[in-house]
This record gives sequence, structure tokens and C-alpha cells, in this order.
Amino acid sequence: TVLSNIDRVMSACDSWMTYNAALGQWSVVINKAEGVAYEFNDNNIIGDIRVSATDITSSINQVEARFPFKENRDQAAFVNIETPNNLLYPNEPVNKYSITYDLVNESVQASYLANRLLEQAREDLIVSFSTTYYGIQVDAGNVVSVTNSAYGWENKLFRVMKVNEASLPDGSLGAKIELTEYNAQVYDDKDITQFTPAPNSNIPSVNYFS
Repeated sequence: TVLSNIDRVMSACDSWMTYNAALGQWSVVINKAEGVAYEFNDNNIIGDIRVSATDITSSINQVEARFPFKENRDQAAFVNIETPNNLLYPNEPVNKYSITYDLVNESVQASYLANRLLEQAREDLIVSFSTTYYGIQVDAGNVVSVTNSAYGWENKLFRVMKVNEASLPDGSLGAKIELTEYNAQVYDDKDITQFTPAPNSNIPSVNYFS
């Protein structure tokens, strides 16, 4: 289907689709480092702040990325990476995540994508709250700061995952926002060398023997 093809394209370039209610259209959100677009604090947060974290048993700490390798006639190849032991929680079980990148044909891009998945999984805080009409202008993908003394947050950064219009207790129109913890270091790409397969033989040509 068209949607499944778009999902494959988005997966290959570390992006996702979201519906922009303000424009009445679908739009692409690029998963990249961003500056702070909006600020939230006690002046524009209404009601309670709901906080949750990803269950340790479902937090991934290994990634197996499969892709058709261009240097081997598009045969399946794999990139395997795992979280270093010093970053694991005590008694954290092995939780391997397997993904296929149909439109990635080199190990460098597959490594970038898999590494971002793994690093983002360490940032497991999920936050939601209602806000004034100020929040309607926020778009999914924006990076925002949240200040709240009860949680000890001083301009703590989050990425917006979802924005919905919501009716506030006083009858006015506001927004309900869902956020996930943001860390710019997730996007610090390191140098990755393209993997080159070893030759299967020393025959100069596949068409003849010398």
C-alpha cells in the first residue's frame, strides 16, 4: 500500500509521518537535533503532569538491523550493536530488537539508524499534560523545554510526539501534549567505515578461468 511504502521511506531516513491538525495535512517529521521551539512552565501548564517510563523489560538494549547489501548483490546483511554494560540497569534482561531497512543498501546508513534507535531507548521518560491555547501552535517533532519545581526540572528538554486540541476545565480551548525525553547526544554521528566483504576467490573474472 501507499502507506506501507511511505513507512519504508521514512524508516530509511530516520523520520516519521504525523498528521498536522492546523494544516489539515500529513507531514514529515525529521528525527534530528533541534533547538527549543516553545517553553512550558507553571504559567501555561494546566492541571497535573503525568509521567511514566518505559518498562525495563521492554526497553531495548540490542539492535539487529537487516538490509540488502549493495556490495553482495543485495543479499541480506546485518548490523548488530548493543548497549555497553556500564549503561545497563542492574539485572536488566537482554531485549533484542530486530528491524529490516528495505531501502538501505549499505552498512554505514544501517549502523547510523540502528545506533540512534539504541541510544534513544536509554531516554525512556514519557510526559503528558494539558496546556493553554499557547500549545495549539506546537507541532509534533518540535523540541520544547519544561520547567517544574515538583519534578526538579529546569528547562528540561523533550520532543513533542503528539498534540491534540482539548477542552480545559474552565470550558476554554487548549491542547493536550505528549512528550518524550530528548537528548541531543543521540544525534552525534561518529565516523563509520563502510564494510567491505572479503573476496570469495582470487579468480580474476567470473566468466572464465585463466
